[in-house]
Amino acid sequence: GRDGKEYALVGASGGLIIVDVSNPDNPQQIVQIPMVDQSVREVQTFSHYAYMTTATGINSEPGLLIVDLKNLPAANLDYHIYTGDGEIENQLGIIHTLHVDRKKEYLYLYGSTLFYGGAIVLNLHNDPYHPEYAGNYSEFGYIHDGFVENDTLYAAHIGQSMISIVDMHDK
Repeated sequence: GRDGKEYALVGASGGLIIVDVSNPDNPQQIVQIPMVDQSVREVQTFSHYAYMTTATGINSEPGLLIVDLKNLPAANLDYHIYTGDGEIENQLGIIHTLHVDRKKEYLYLYGSTLFYGGAIVLNLHNDPYHPEYAGNYSEFGYIHDGFVENDTLYAAHIGQSMISIVDMHDK
């Protein structure tokens, strides 16, 4: 963390748990962002923000959980659920996995209820706490998981038993 401490973001059935692991012999739970009967799929960070997906939505509300970690080690963390903006405003449902292209500052969401489960691209440049819809990639449909670096998407399509490699310069 920016305070010189180390933190673990732990996905649990009851929500996202943030643990101070600066002393590995004595980890201290700081806070749990509560969720009701959810299965955390993936958590990634960018700057001082955490992005989390679940199997069925967050507290029965589908979307992407965004947590501002800047107040750590305090437990009073701001968070909200992003359900889309612009062309996809309030349409984003369940999201299977995600990945951040840190070099280009875009967040990719995979296996959602939009675009046949293809990649949804969110721009993190202006305000990572309020990402902006930038585009999508759905040529081969559902993407179970993906990795993006420097605008190159490596997408695993489990339904088609294939991997696609996509130039994502034009989102």
